[in-house]
Amino acid sequence: MSTGQQILPRAVINAVEGYIGNPIANITSTSGGFSHTVVCADVAPFGRVVIKAASDDEKRHEIRSEGSMLRLLGGAVQAPKIHAMVETDVWTVELVEFLPGINGLQFVQDVTTVKSMVCALAGALARVHRHFDNQMHGLDVVDAHFSPTSSFRRVALGLEAIPLRPDQRIALEFAARAVASSTYAPCLIHGDAGLHNILWSKAAGMCGLLDWEWSGLGNPQLDLAWLRWTLAWRALDTHWPDAFEAYTSAGGRATLPHAGALSSLVCAQIAMILVRSKANQAATHEWLRRLDWTLARALE
Repeated sequence: MSTGQQILPRAVINAVEGYIGNPIANITSTSGGFSHTVVCADVAPFGRVVIKAASDDEKRHEIRSEGSMLRLLGGAVQAPKIHAMVETDVWTVELVEFLPGINGLQFVQDVTTVKSMVCALAGALARVHRHFDNQMHGLDVVDAHFSPTSSFRRVALGLEAIPLRPDQRIALEFAARAVASSTYAPCLIHGDAGLHNILWSKAAGMCGLLDWEWSGLGNPQLDLAWLRWTLAWRALDTHWPDAFEAYTSAGGRATLPHAGALSSLVCAQIAMILVRSKANQAATHEWLRRLDWTLARALE
């Protein structure tokens, strides 16, 4: 078996080549792939692409959600263009534009670059949150489950299968239910905003905002809360005021969550990650560690 077939199942290769009508060449692995099979490859007529594939029902839904969002954004922010969505009885496969740049986490030791990155990311989130106002008609391409906030209702039920300490269970279930029952003016949100999901170039700035699988119609404060948490987790708290100023300057519609709401939004997001990764023991252990770190601190 070739290296390409080892990292991309033959059934996926056959499906893509049959749909596009051209062979897949130069398949290489990527640093992604936590939730899906993700590779880079050359596919005519698109050139270099990123291929995402999933066979699990939930993961297939996430890939479809990303495709819906990328089409809906239509270039409003720096995000990959979607080239094709291929469906079989078993697989959902997405081909998106390959973007240049380096993952934002590679620059976290460079204070000046970090400030530029978080401000660019915050500005992009503001444009995402505003985009819905002028794109109501685009919702006809979005499936009925395109709502990360409503998915927190399912998360509260999914937590029952995860072994948790009583204090962890209470915090996560309270947060998931609080977010699911919250009221807000819905808009498009990214769902996993952070430096880990941007590509950056010191010469060109932000090259792309990636990984839209958790995007949808939801509470824009979720994006702000998660960005706030990811900065705190990486000891980059001092950049949060700059990020929020950049967000508001770019016309962001969300207000800053108060401390209680911020904690609920963050814990609900962690709950969702735990439910989605419950089959991965190492991931579960790591996110429970991050939950304990979060519960021991007060984010503002």
